[in-house]
Amino acid sequence: MELSQRSEPTNNYGDGLSIAFELVGTPAIVGLLGFGLDRWLGTTPIFTIVLTLVALATVAGLTIWRYNAEIRRADAARRAARAERGPAPARWERRATGAAS
Repeated sequence: MELSQRSEPTNNYGDGLSIAFELVGTPAIVGLLGFGLDRWLGTTPIFTIVLTLVALATVAGLTIWRYNAEIRRADAARRAARAERGPAPARWERRATGAAS
């Protein structure tokens, strides 16, 4: 087993953890900046609310975009592997050779 195959679960855990921090941390930081802007300008918490919602929508959109790109990449790799392997034998051919169904 290669090192890259053994470390894959660790990389997936790190990816998930970074996405979780991104989904929570980025809107929180941007919300704090909006809060500071509201205090500095003496306004109602409009900047806090608007900036937090914009940051949350942006991070969620980027997460969905990255997920879809990863699915497309994995799907293309699966199709390439299937094309390289060739067509699967017919059911009657598998029975005749004793291969598992």
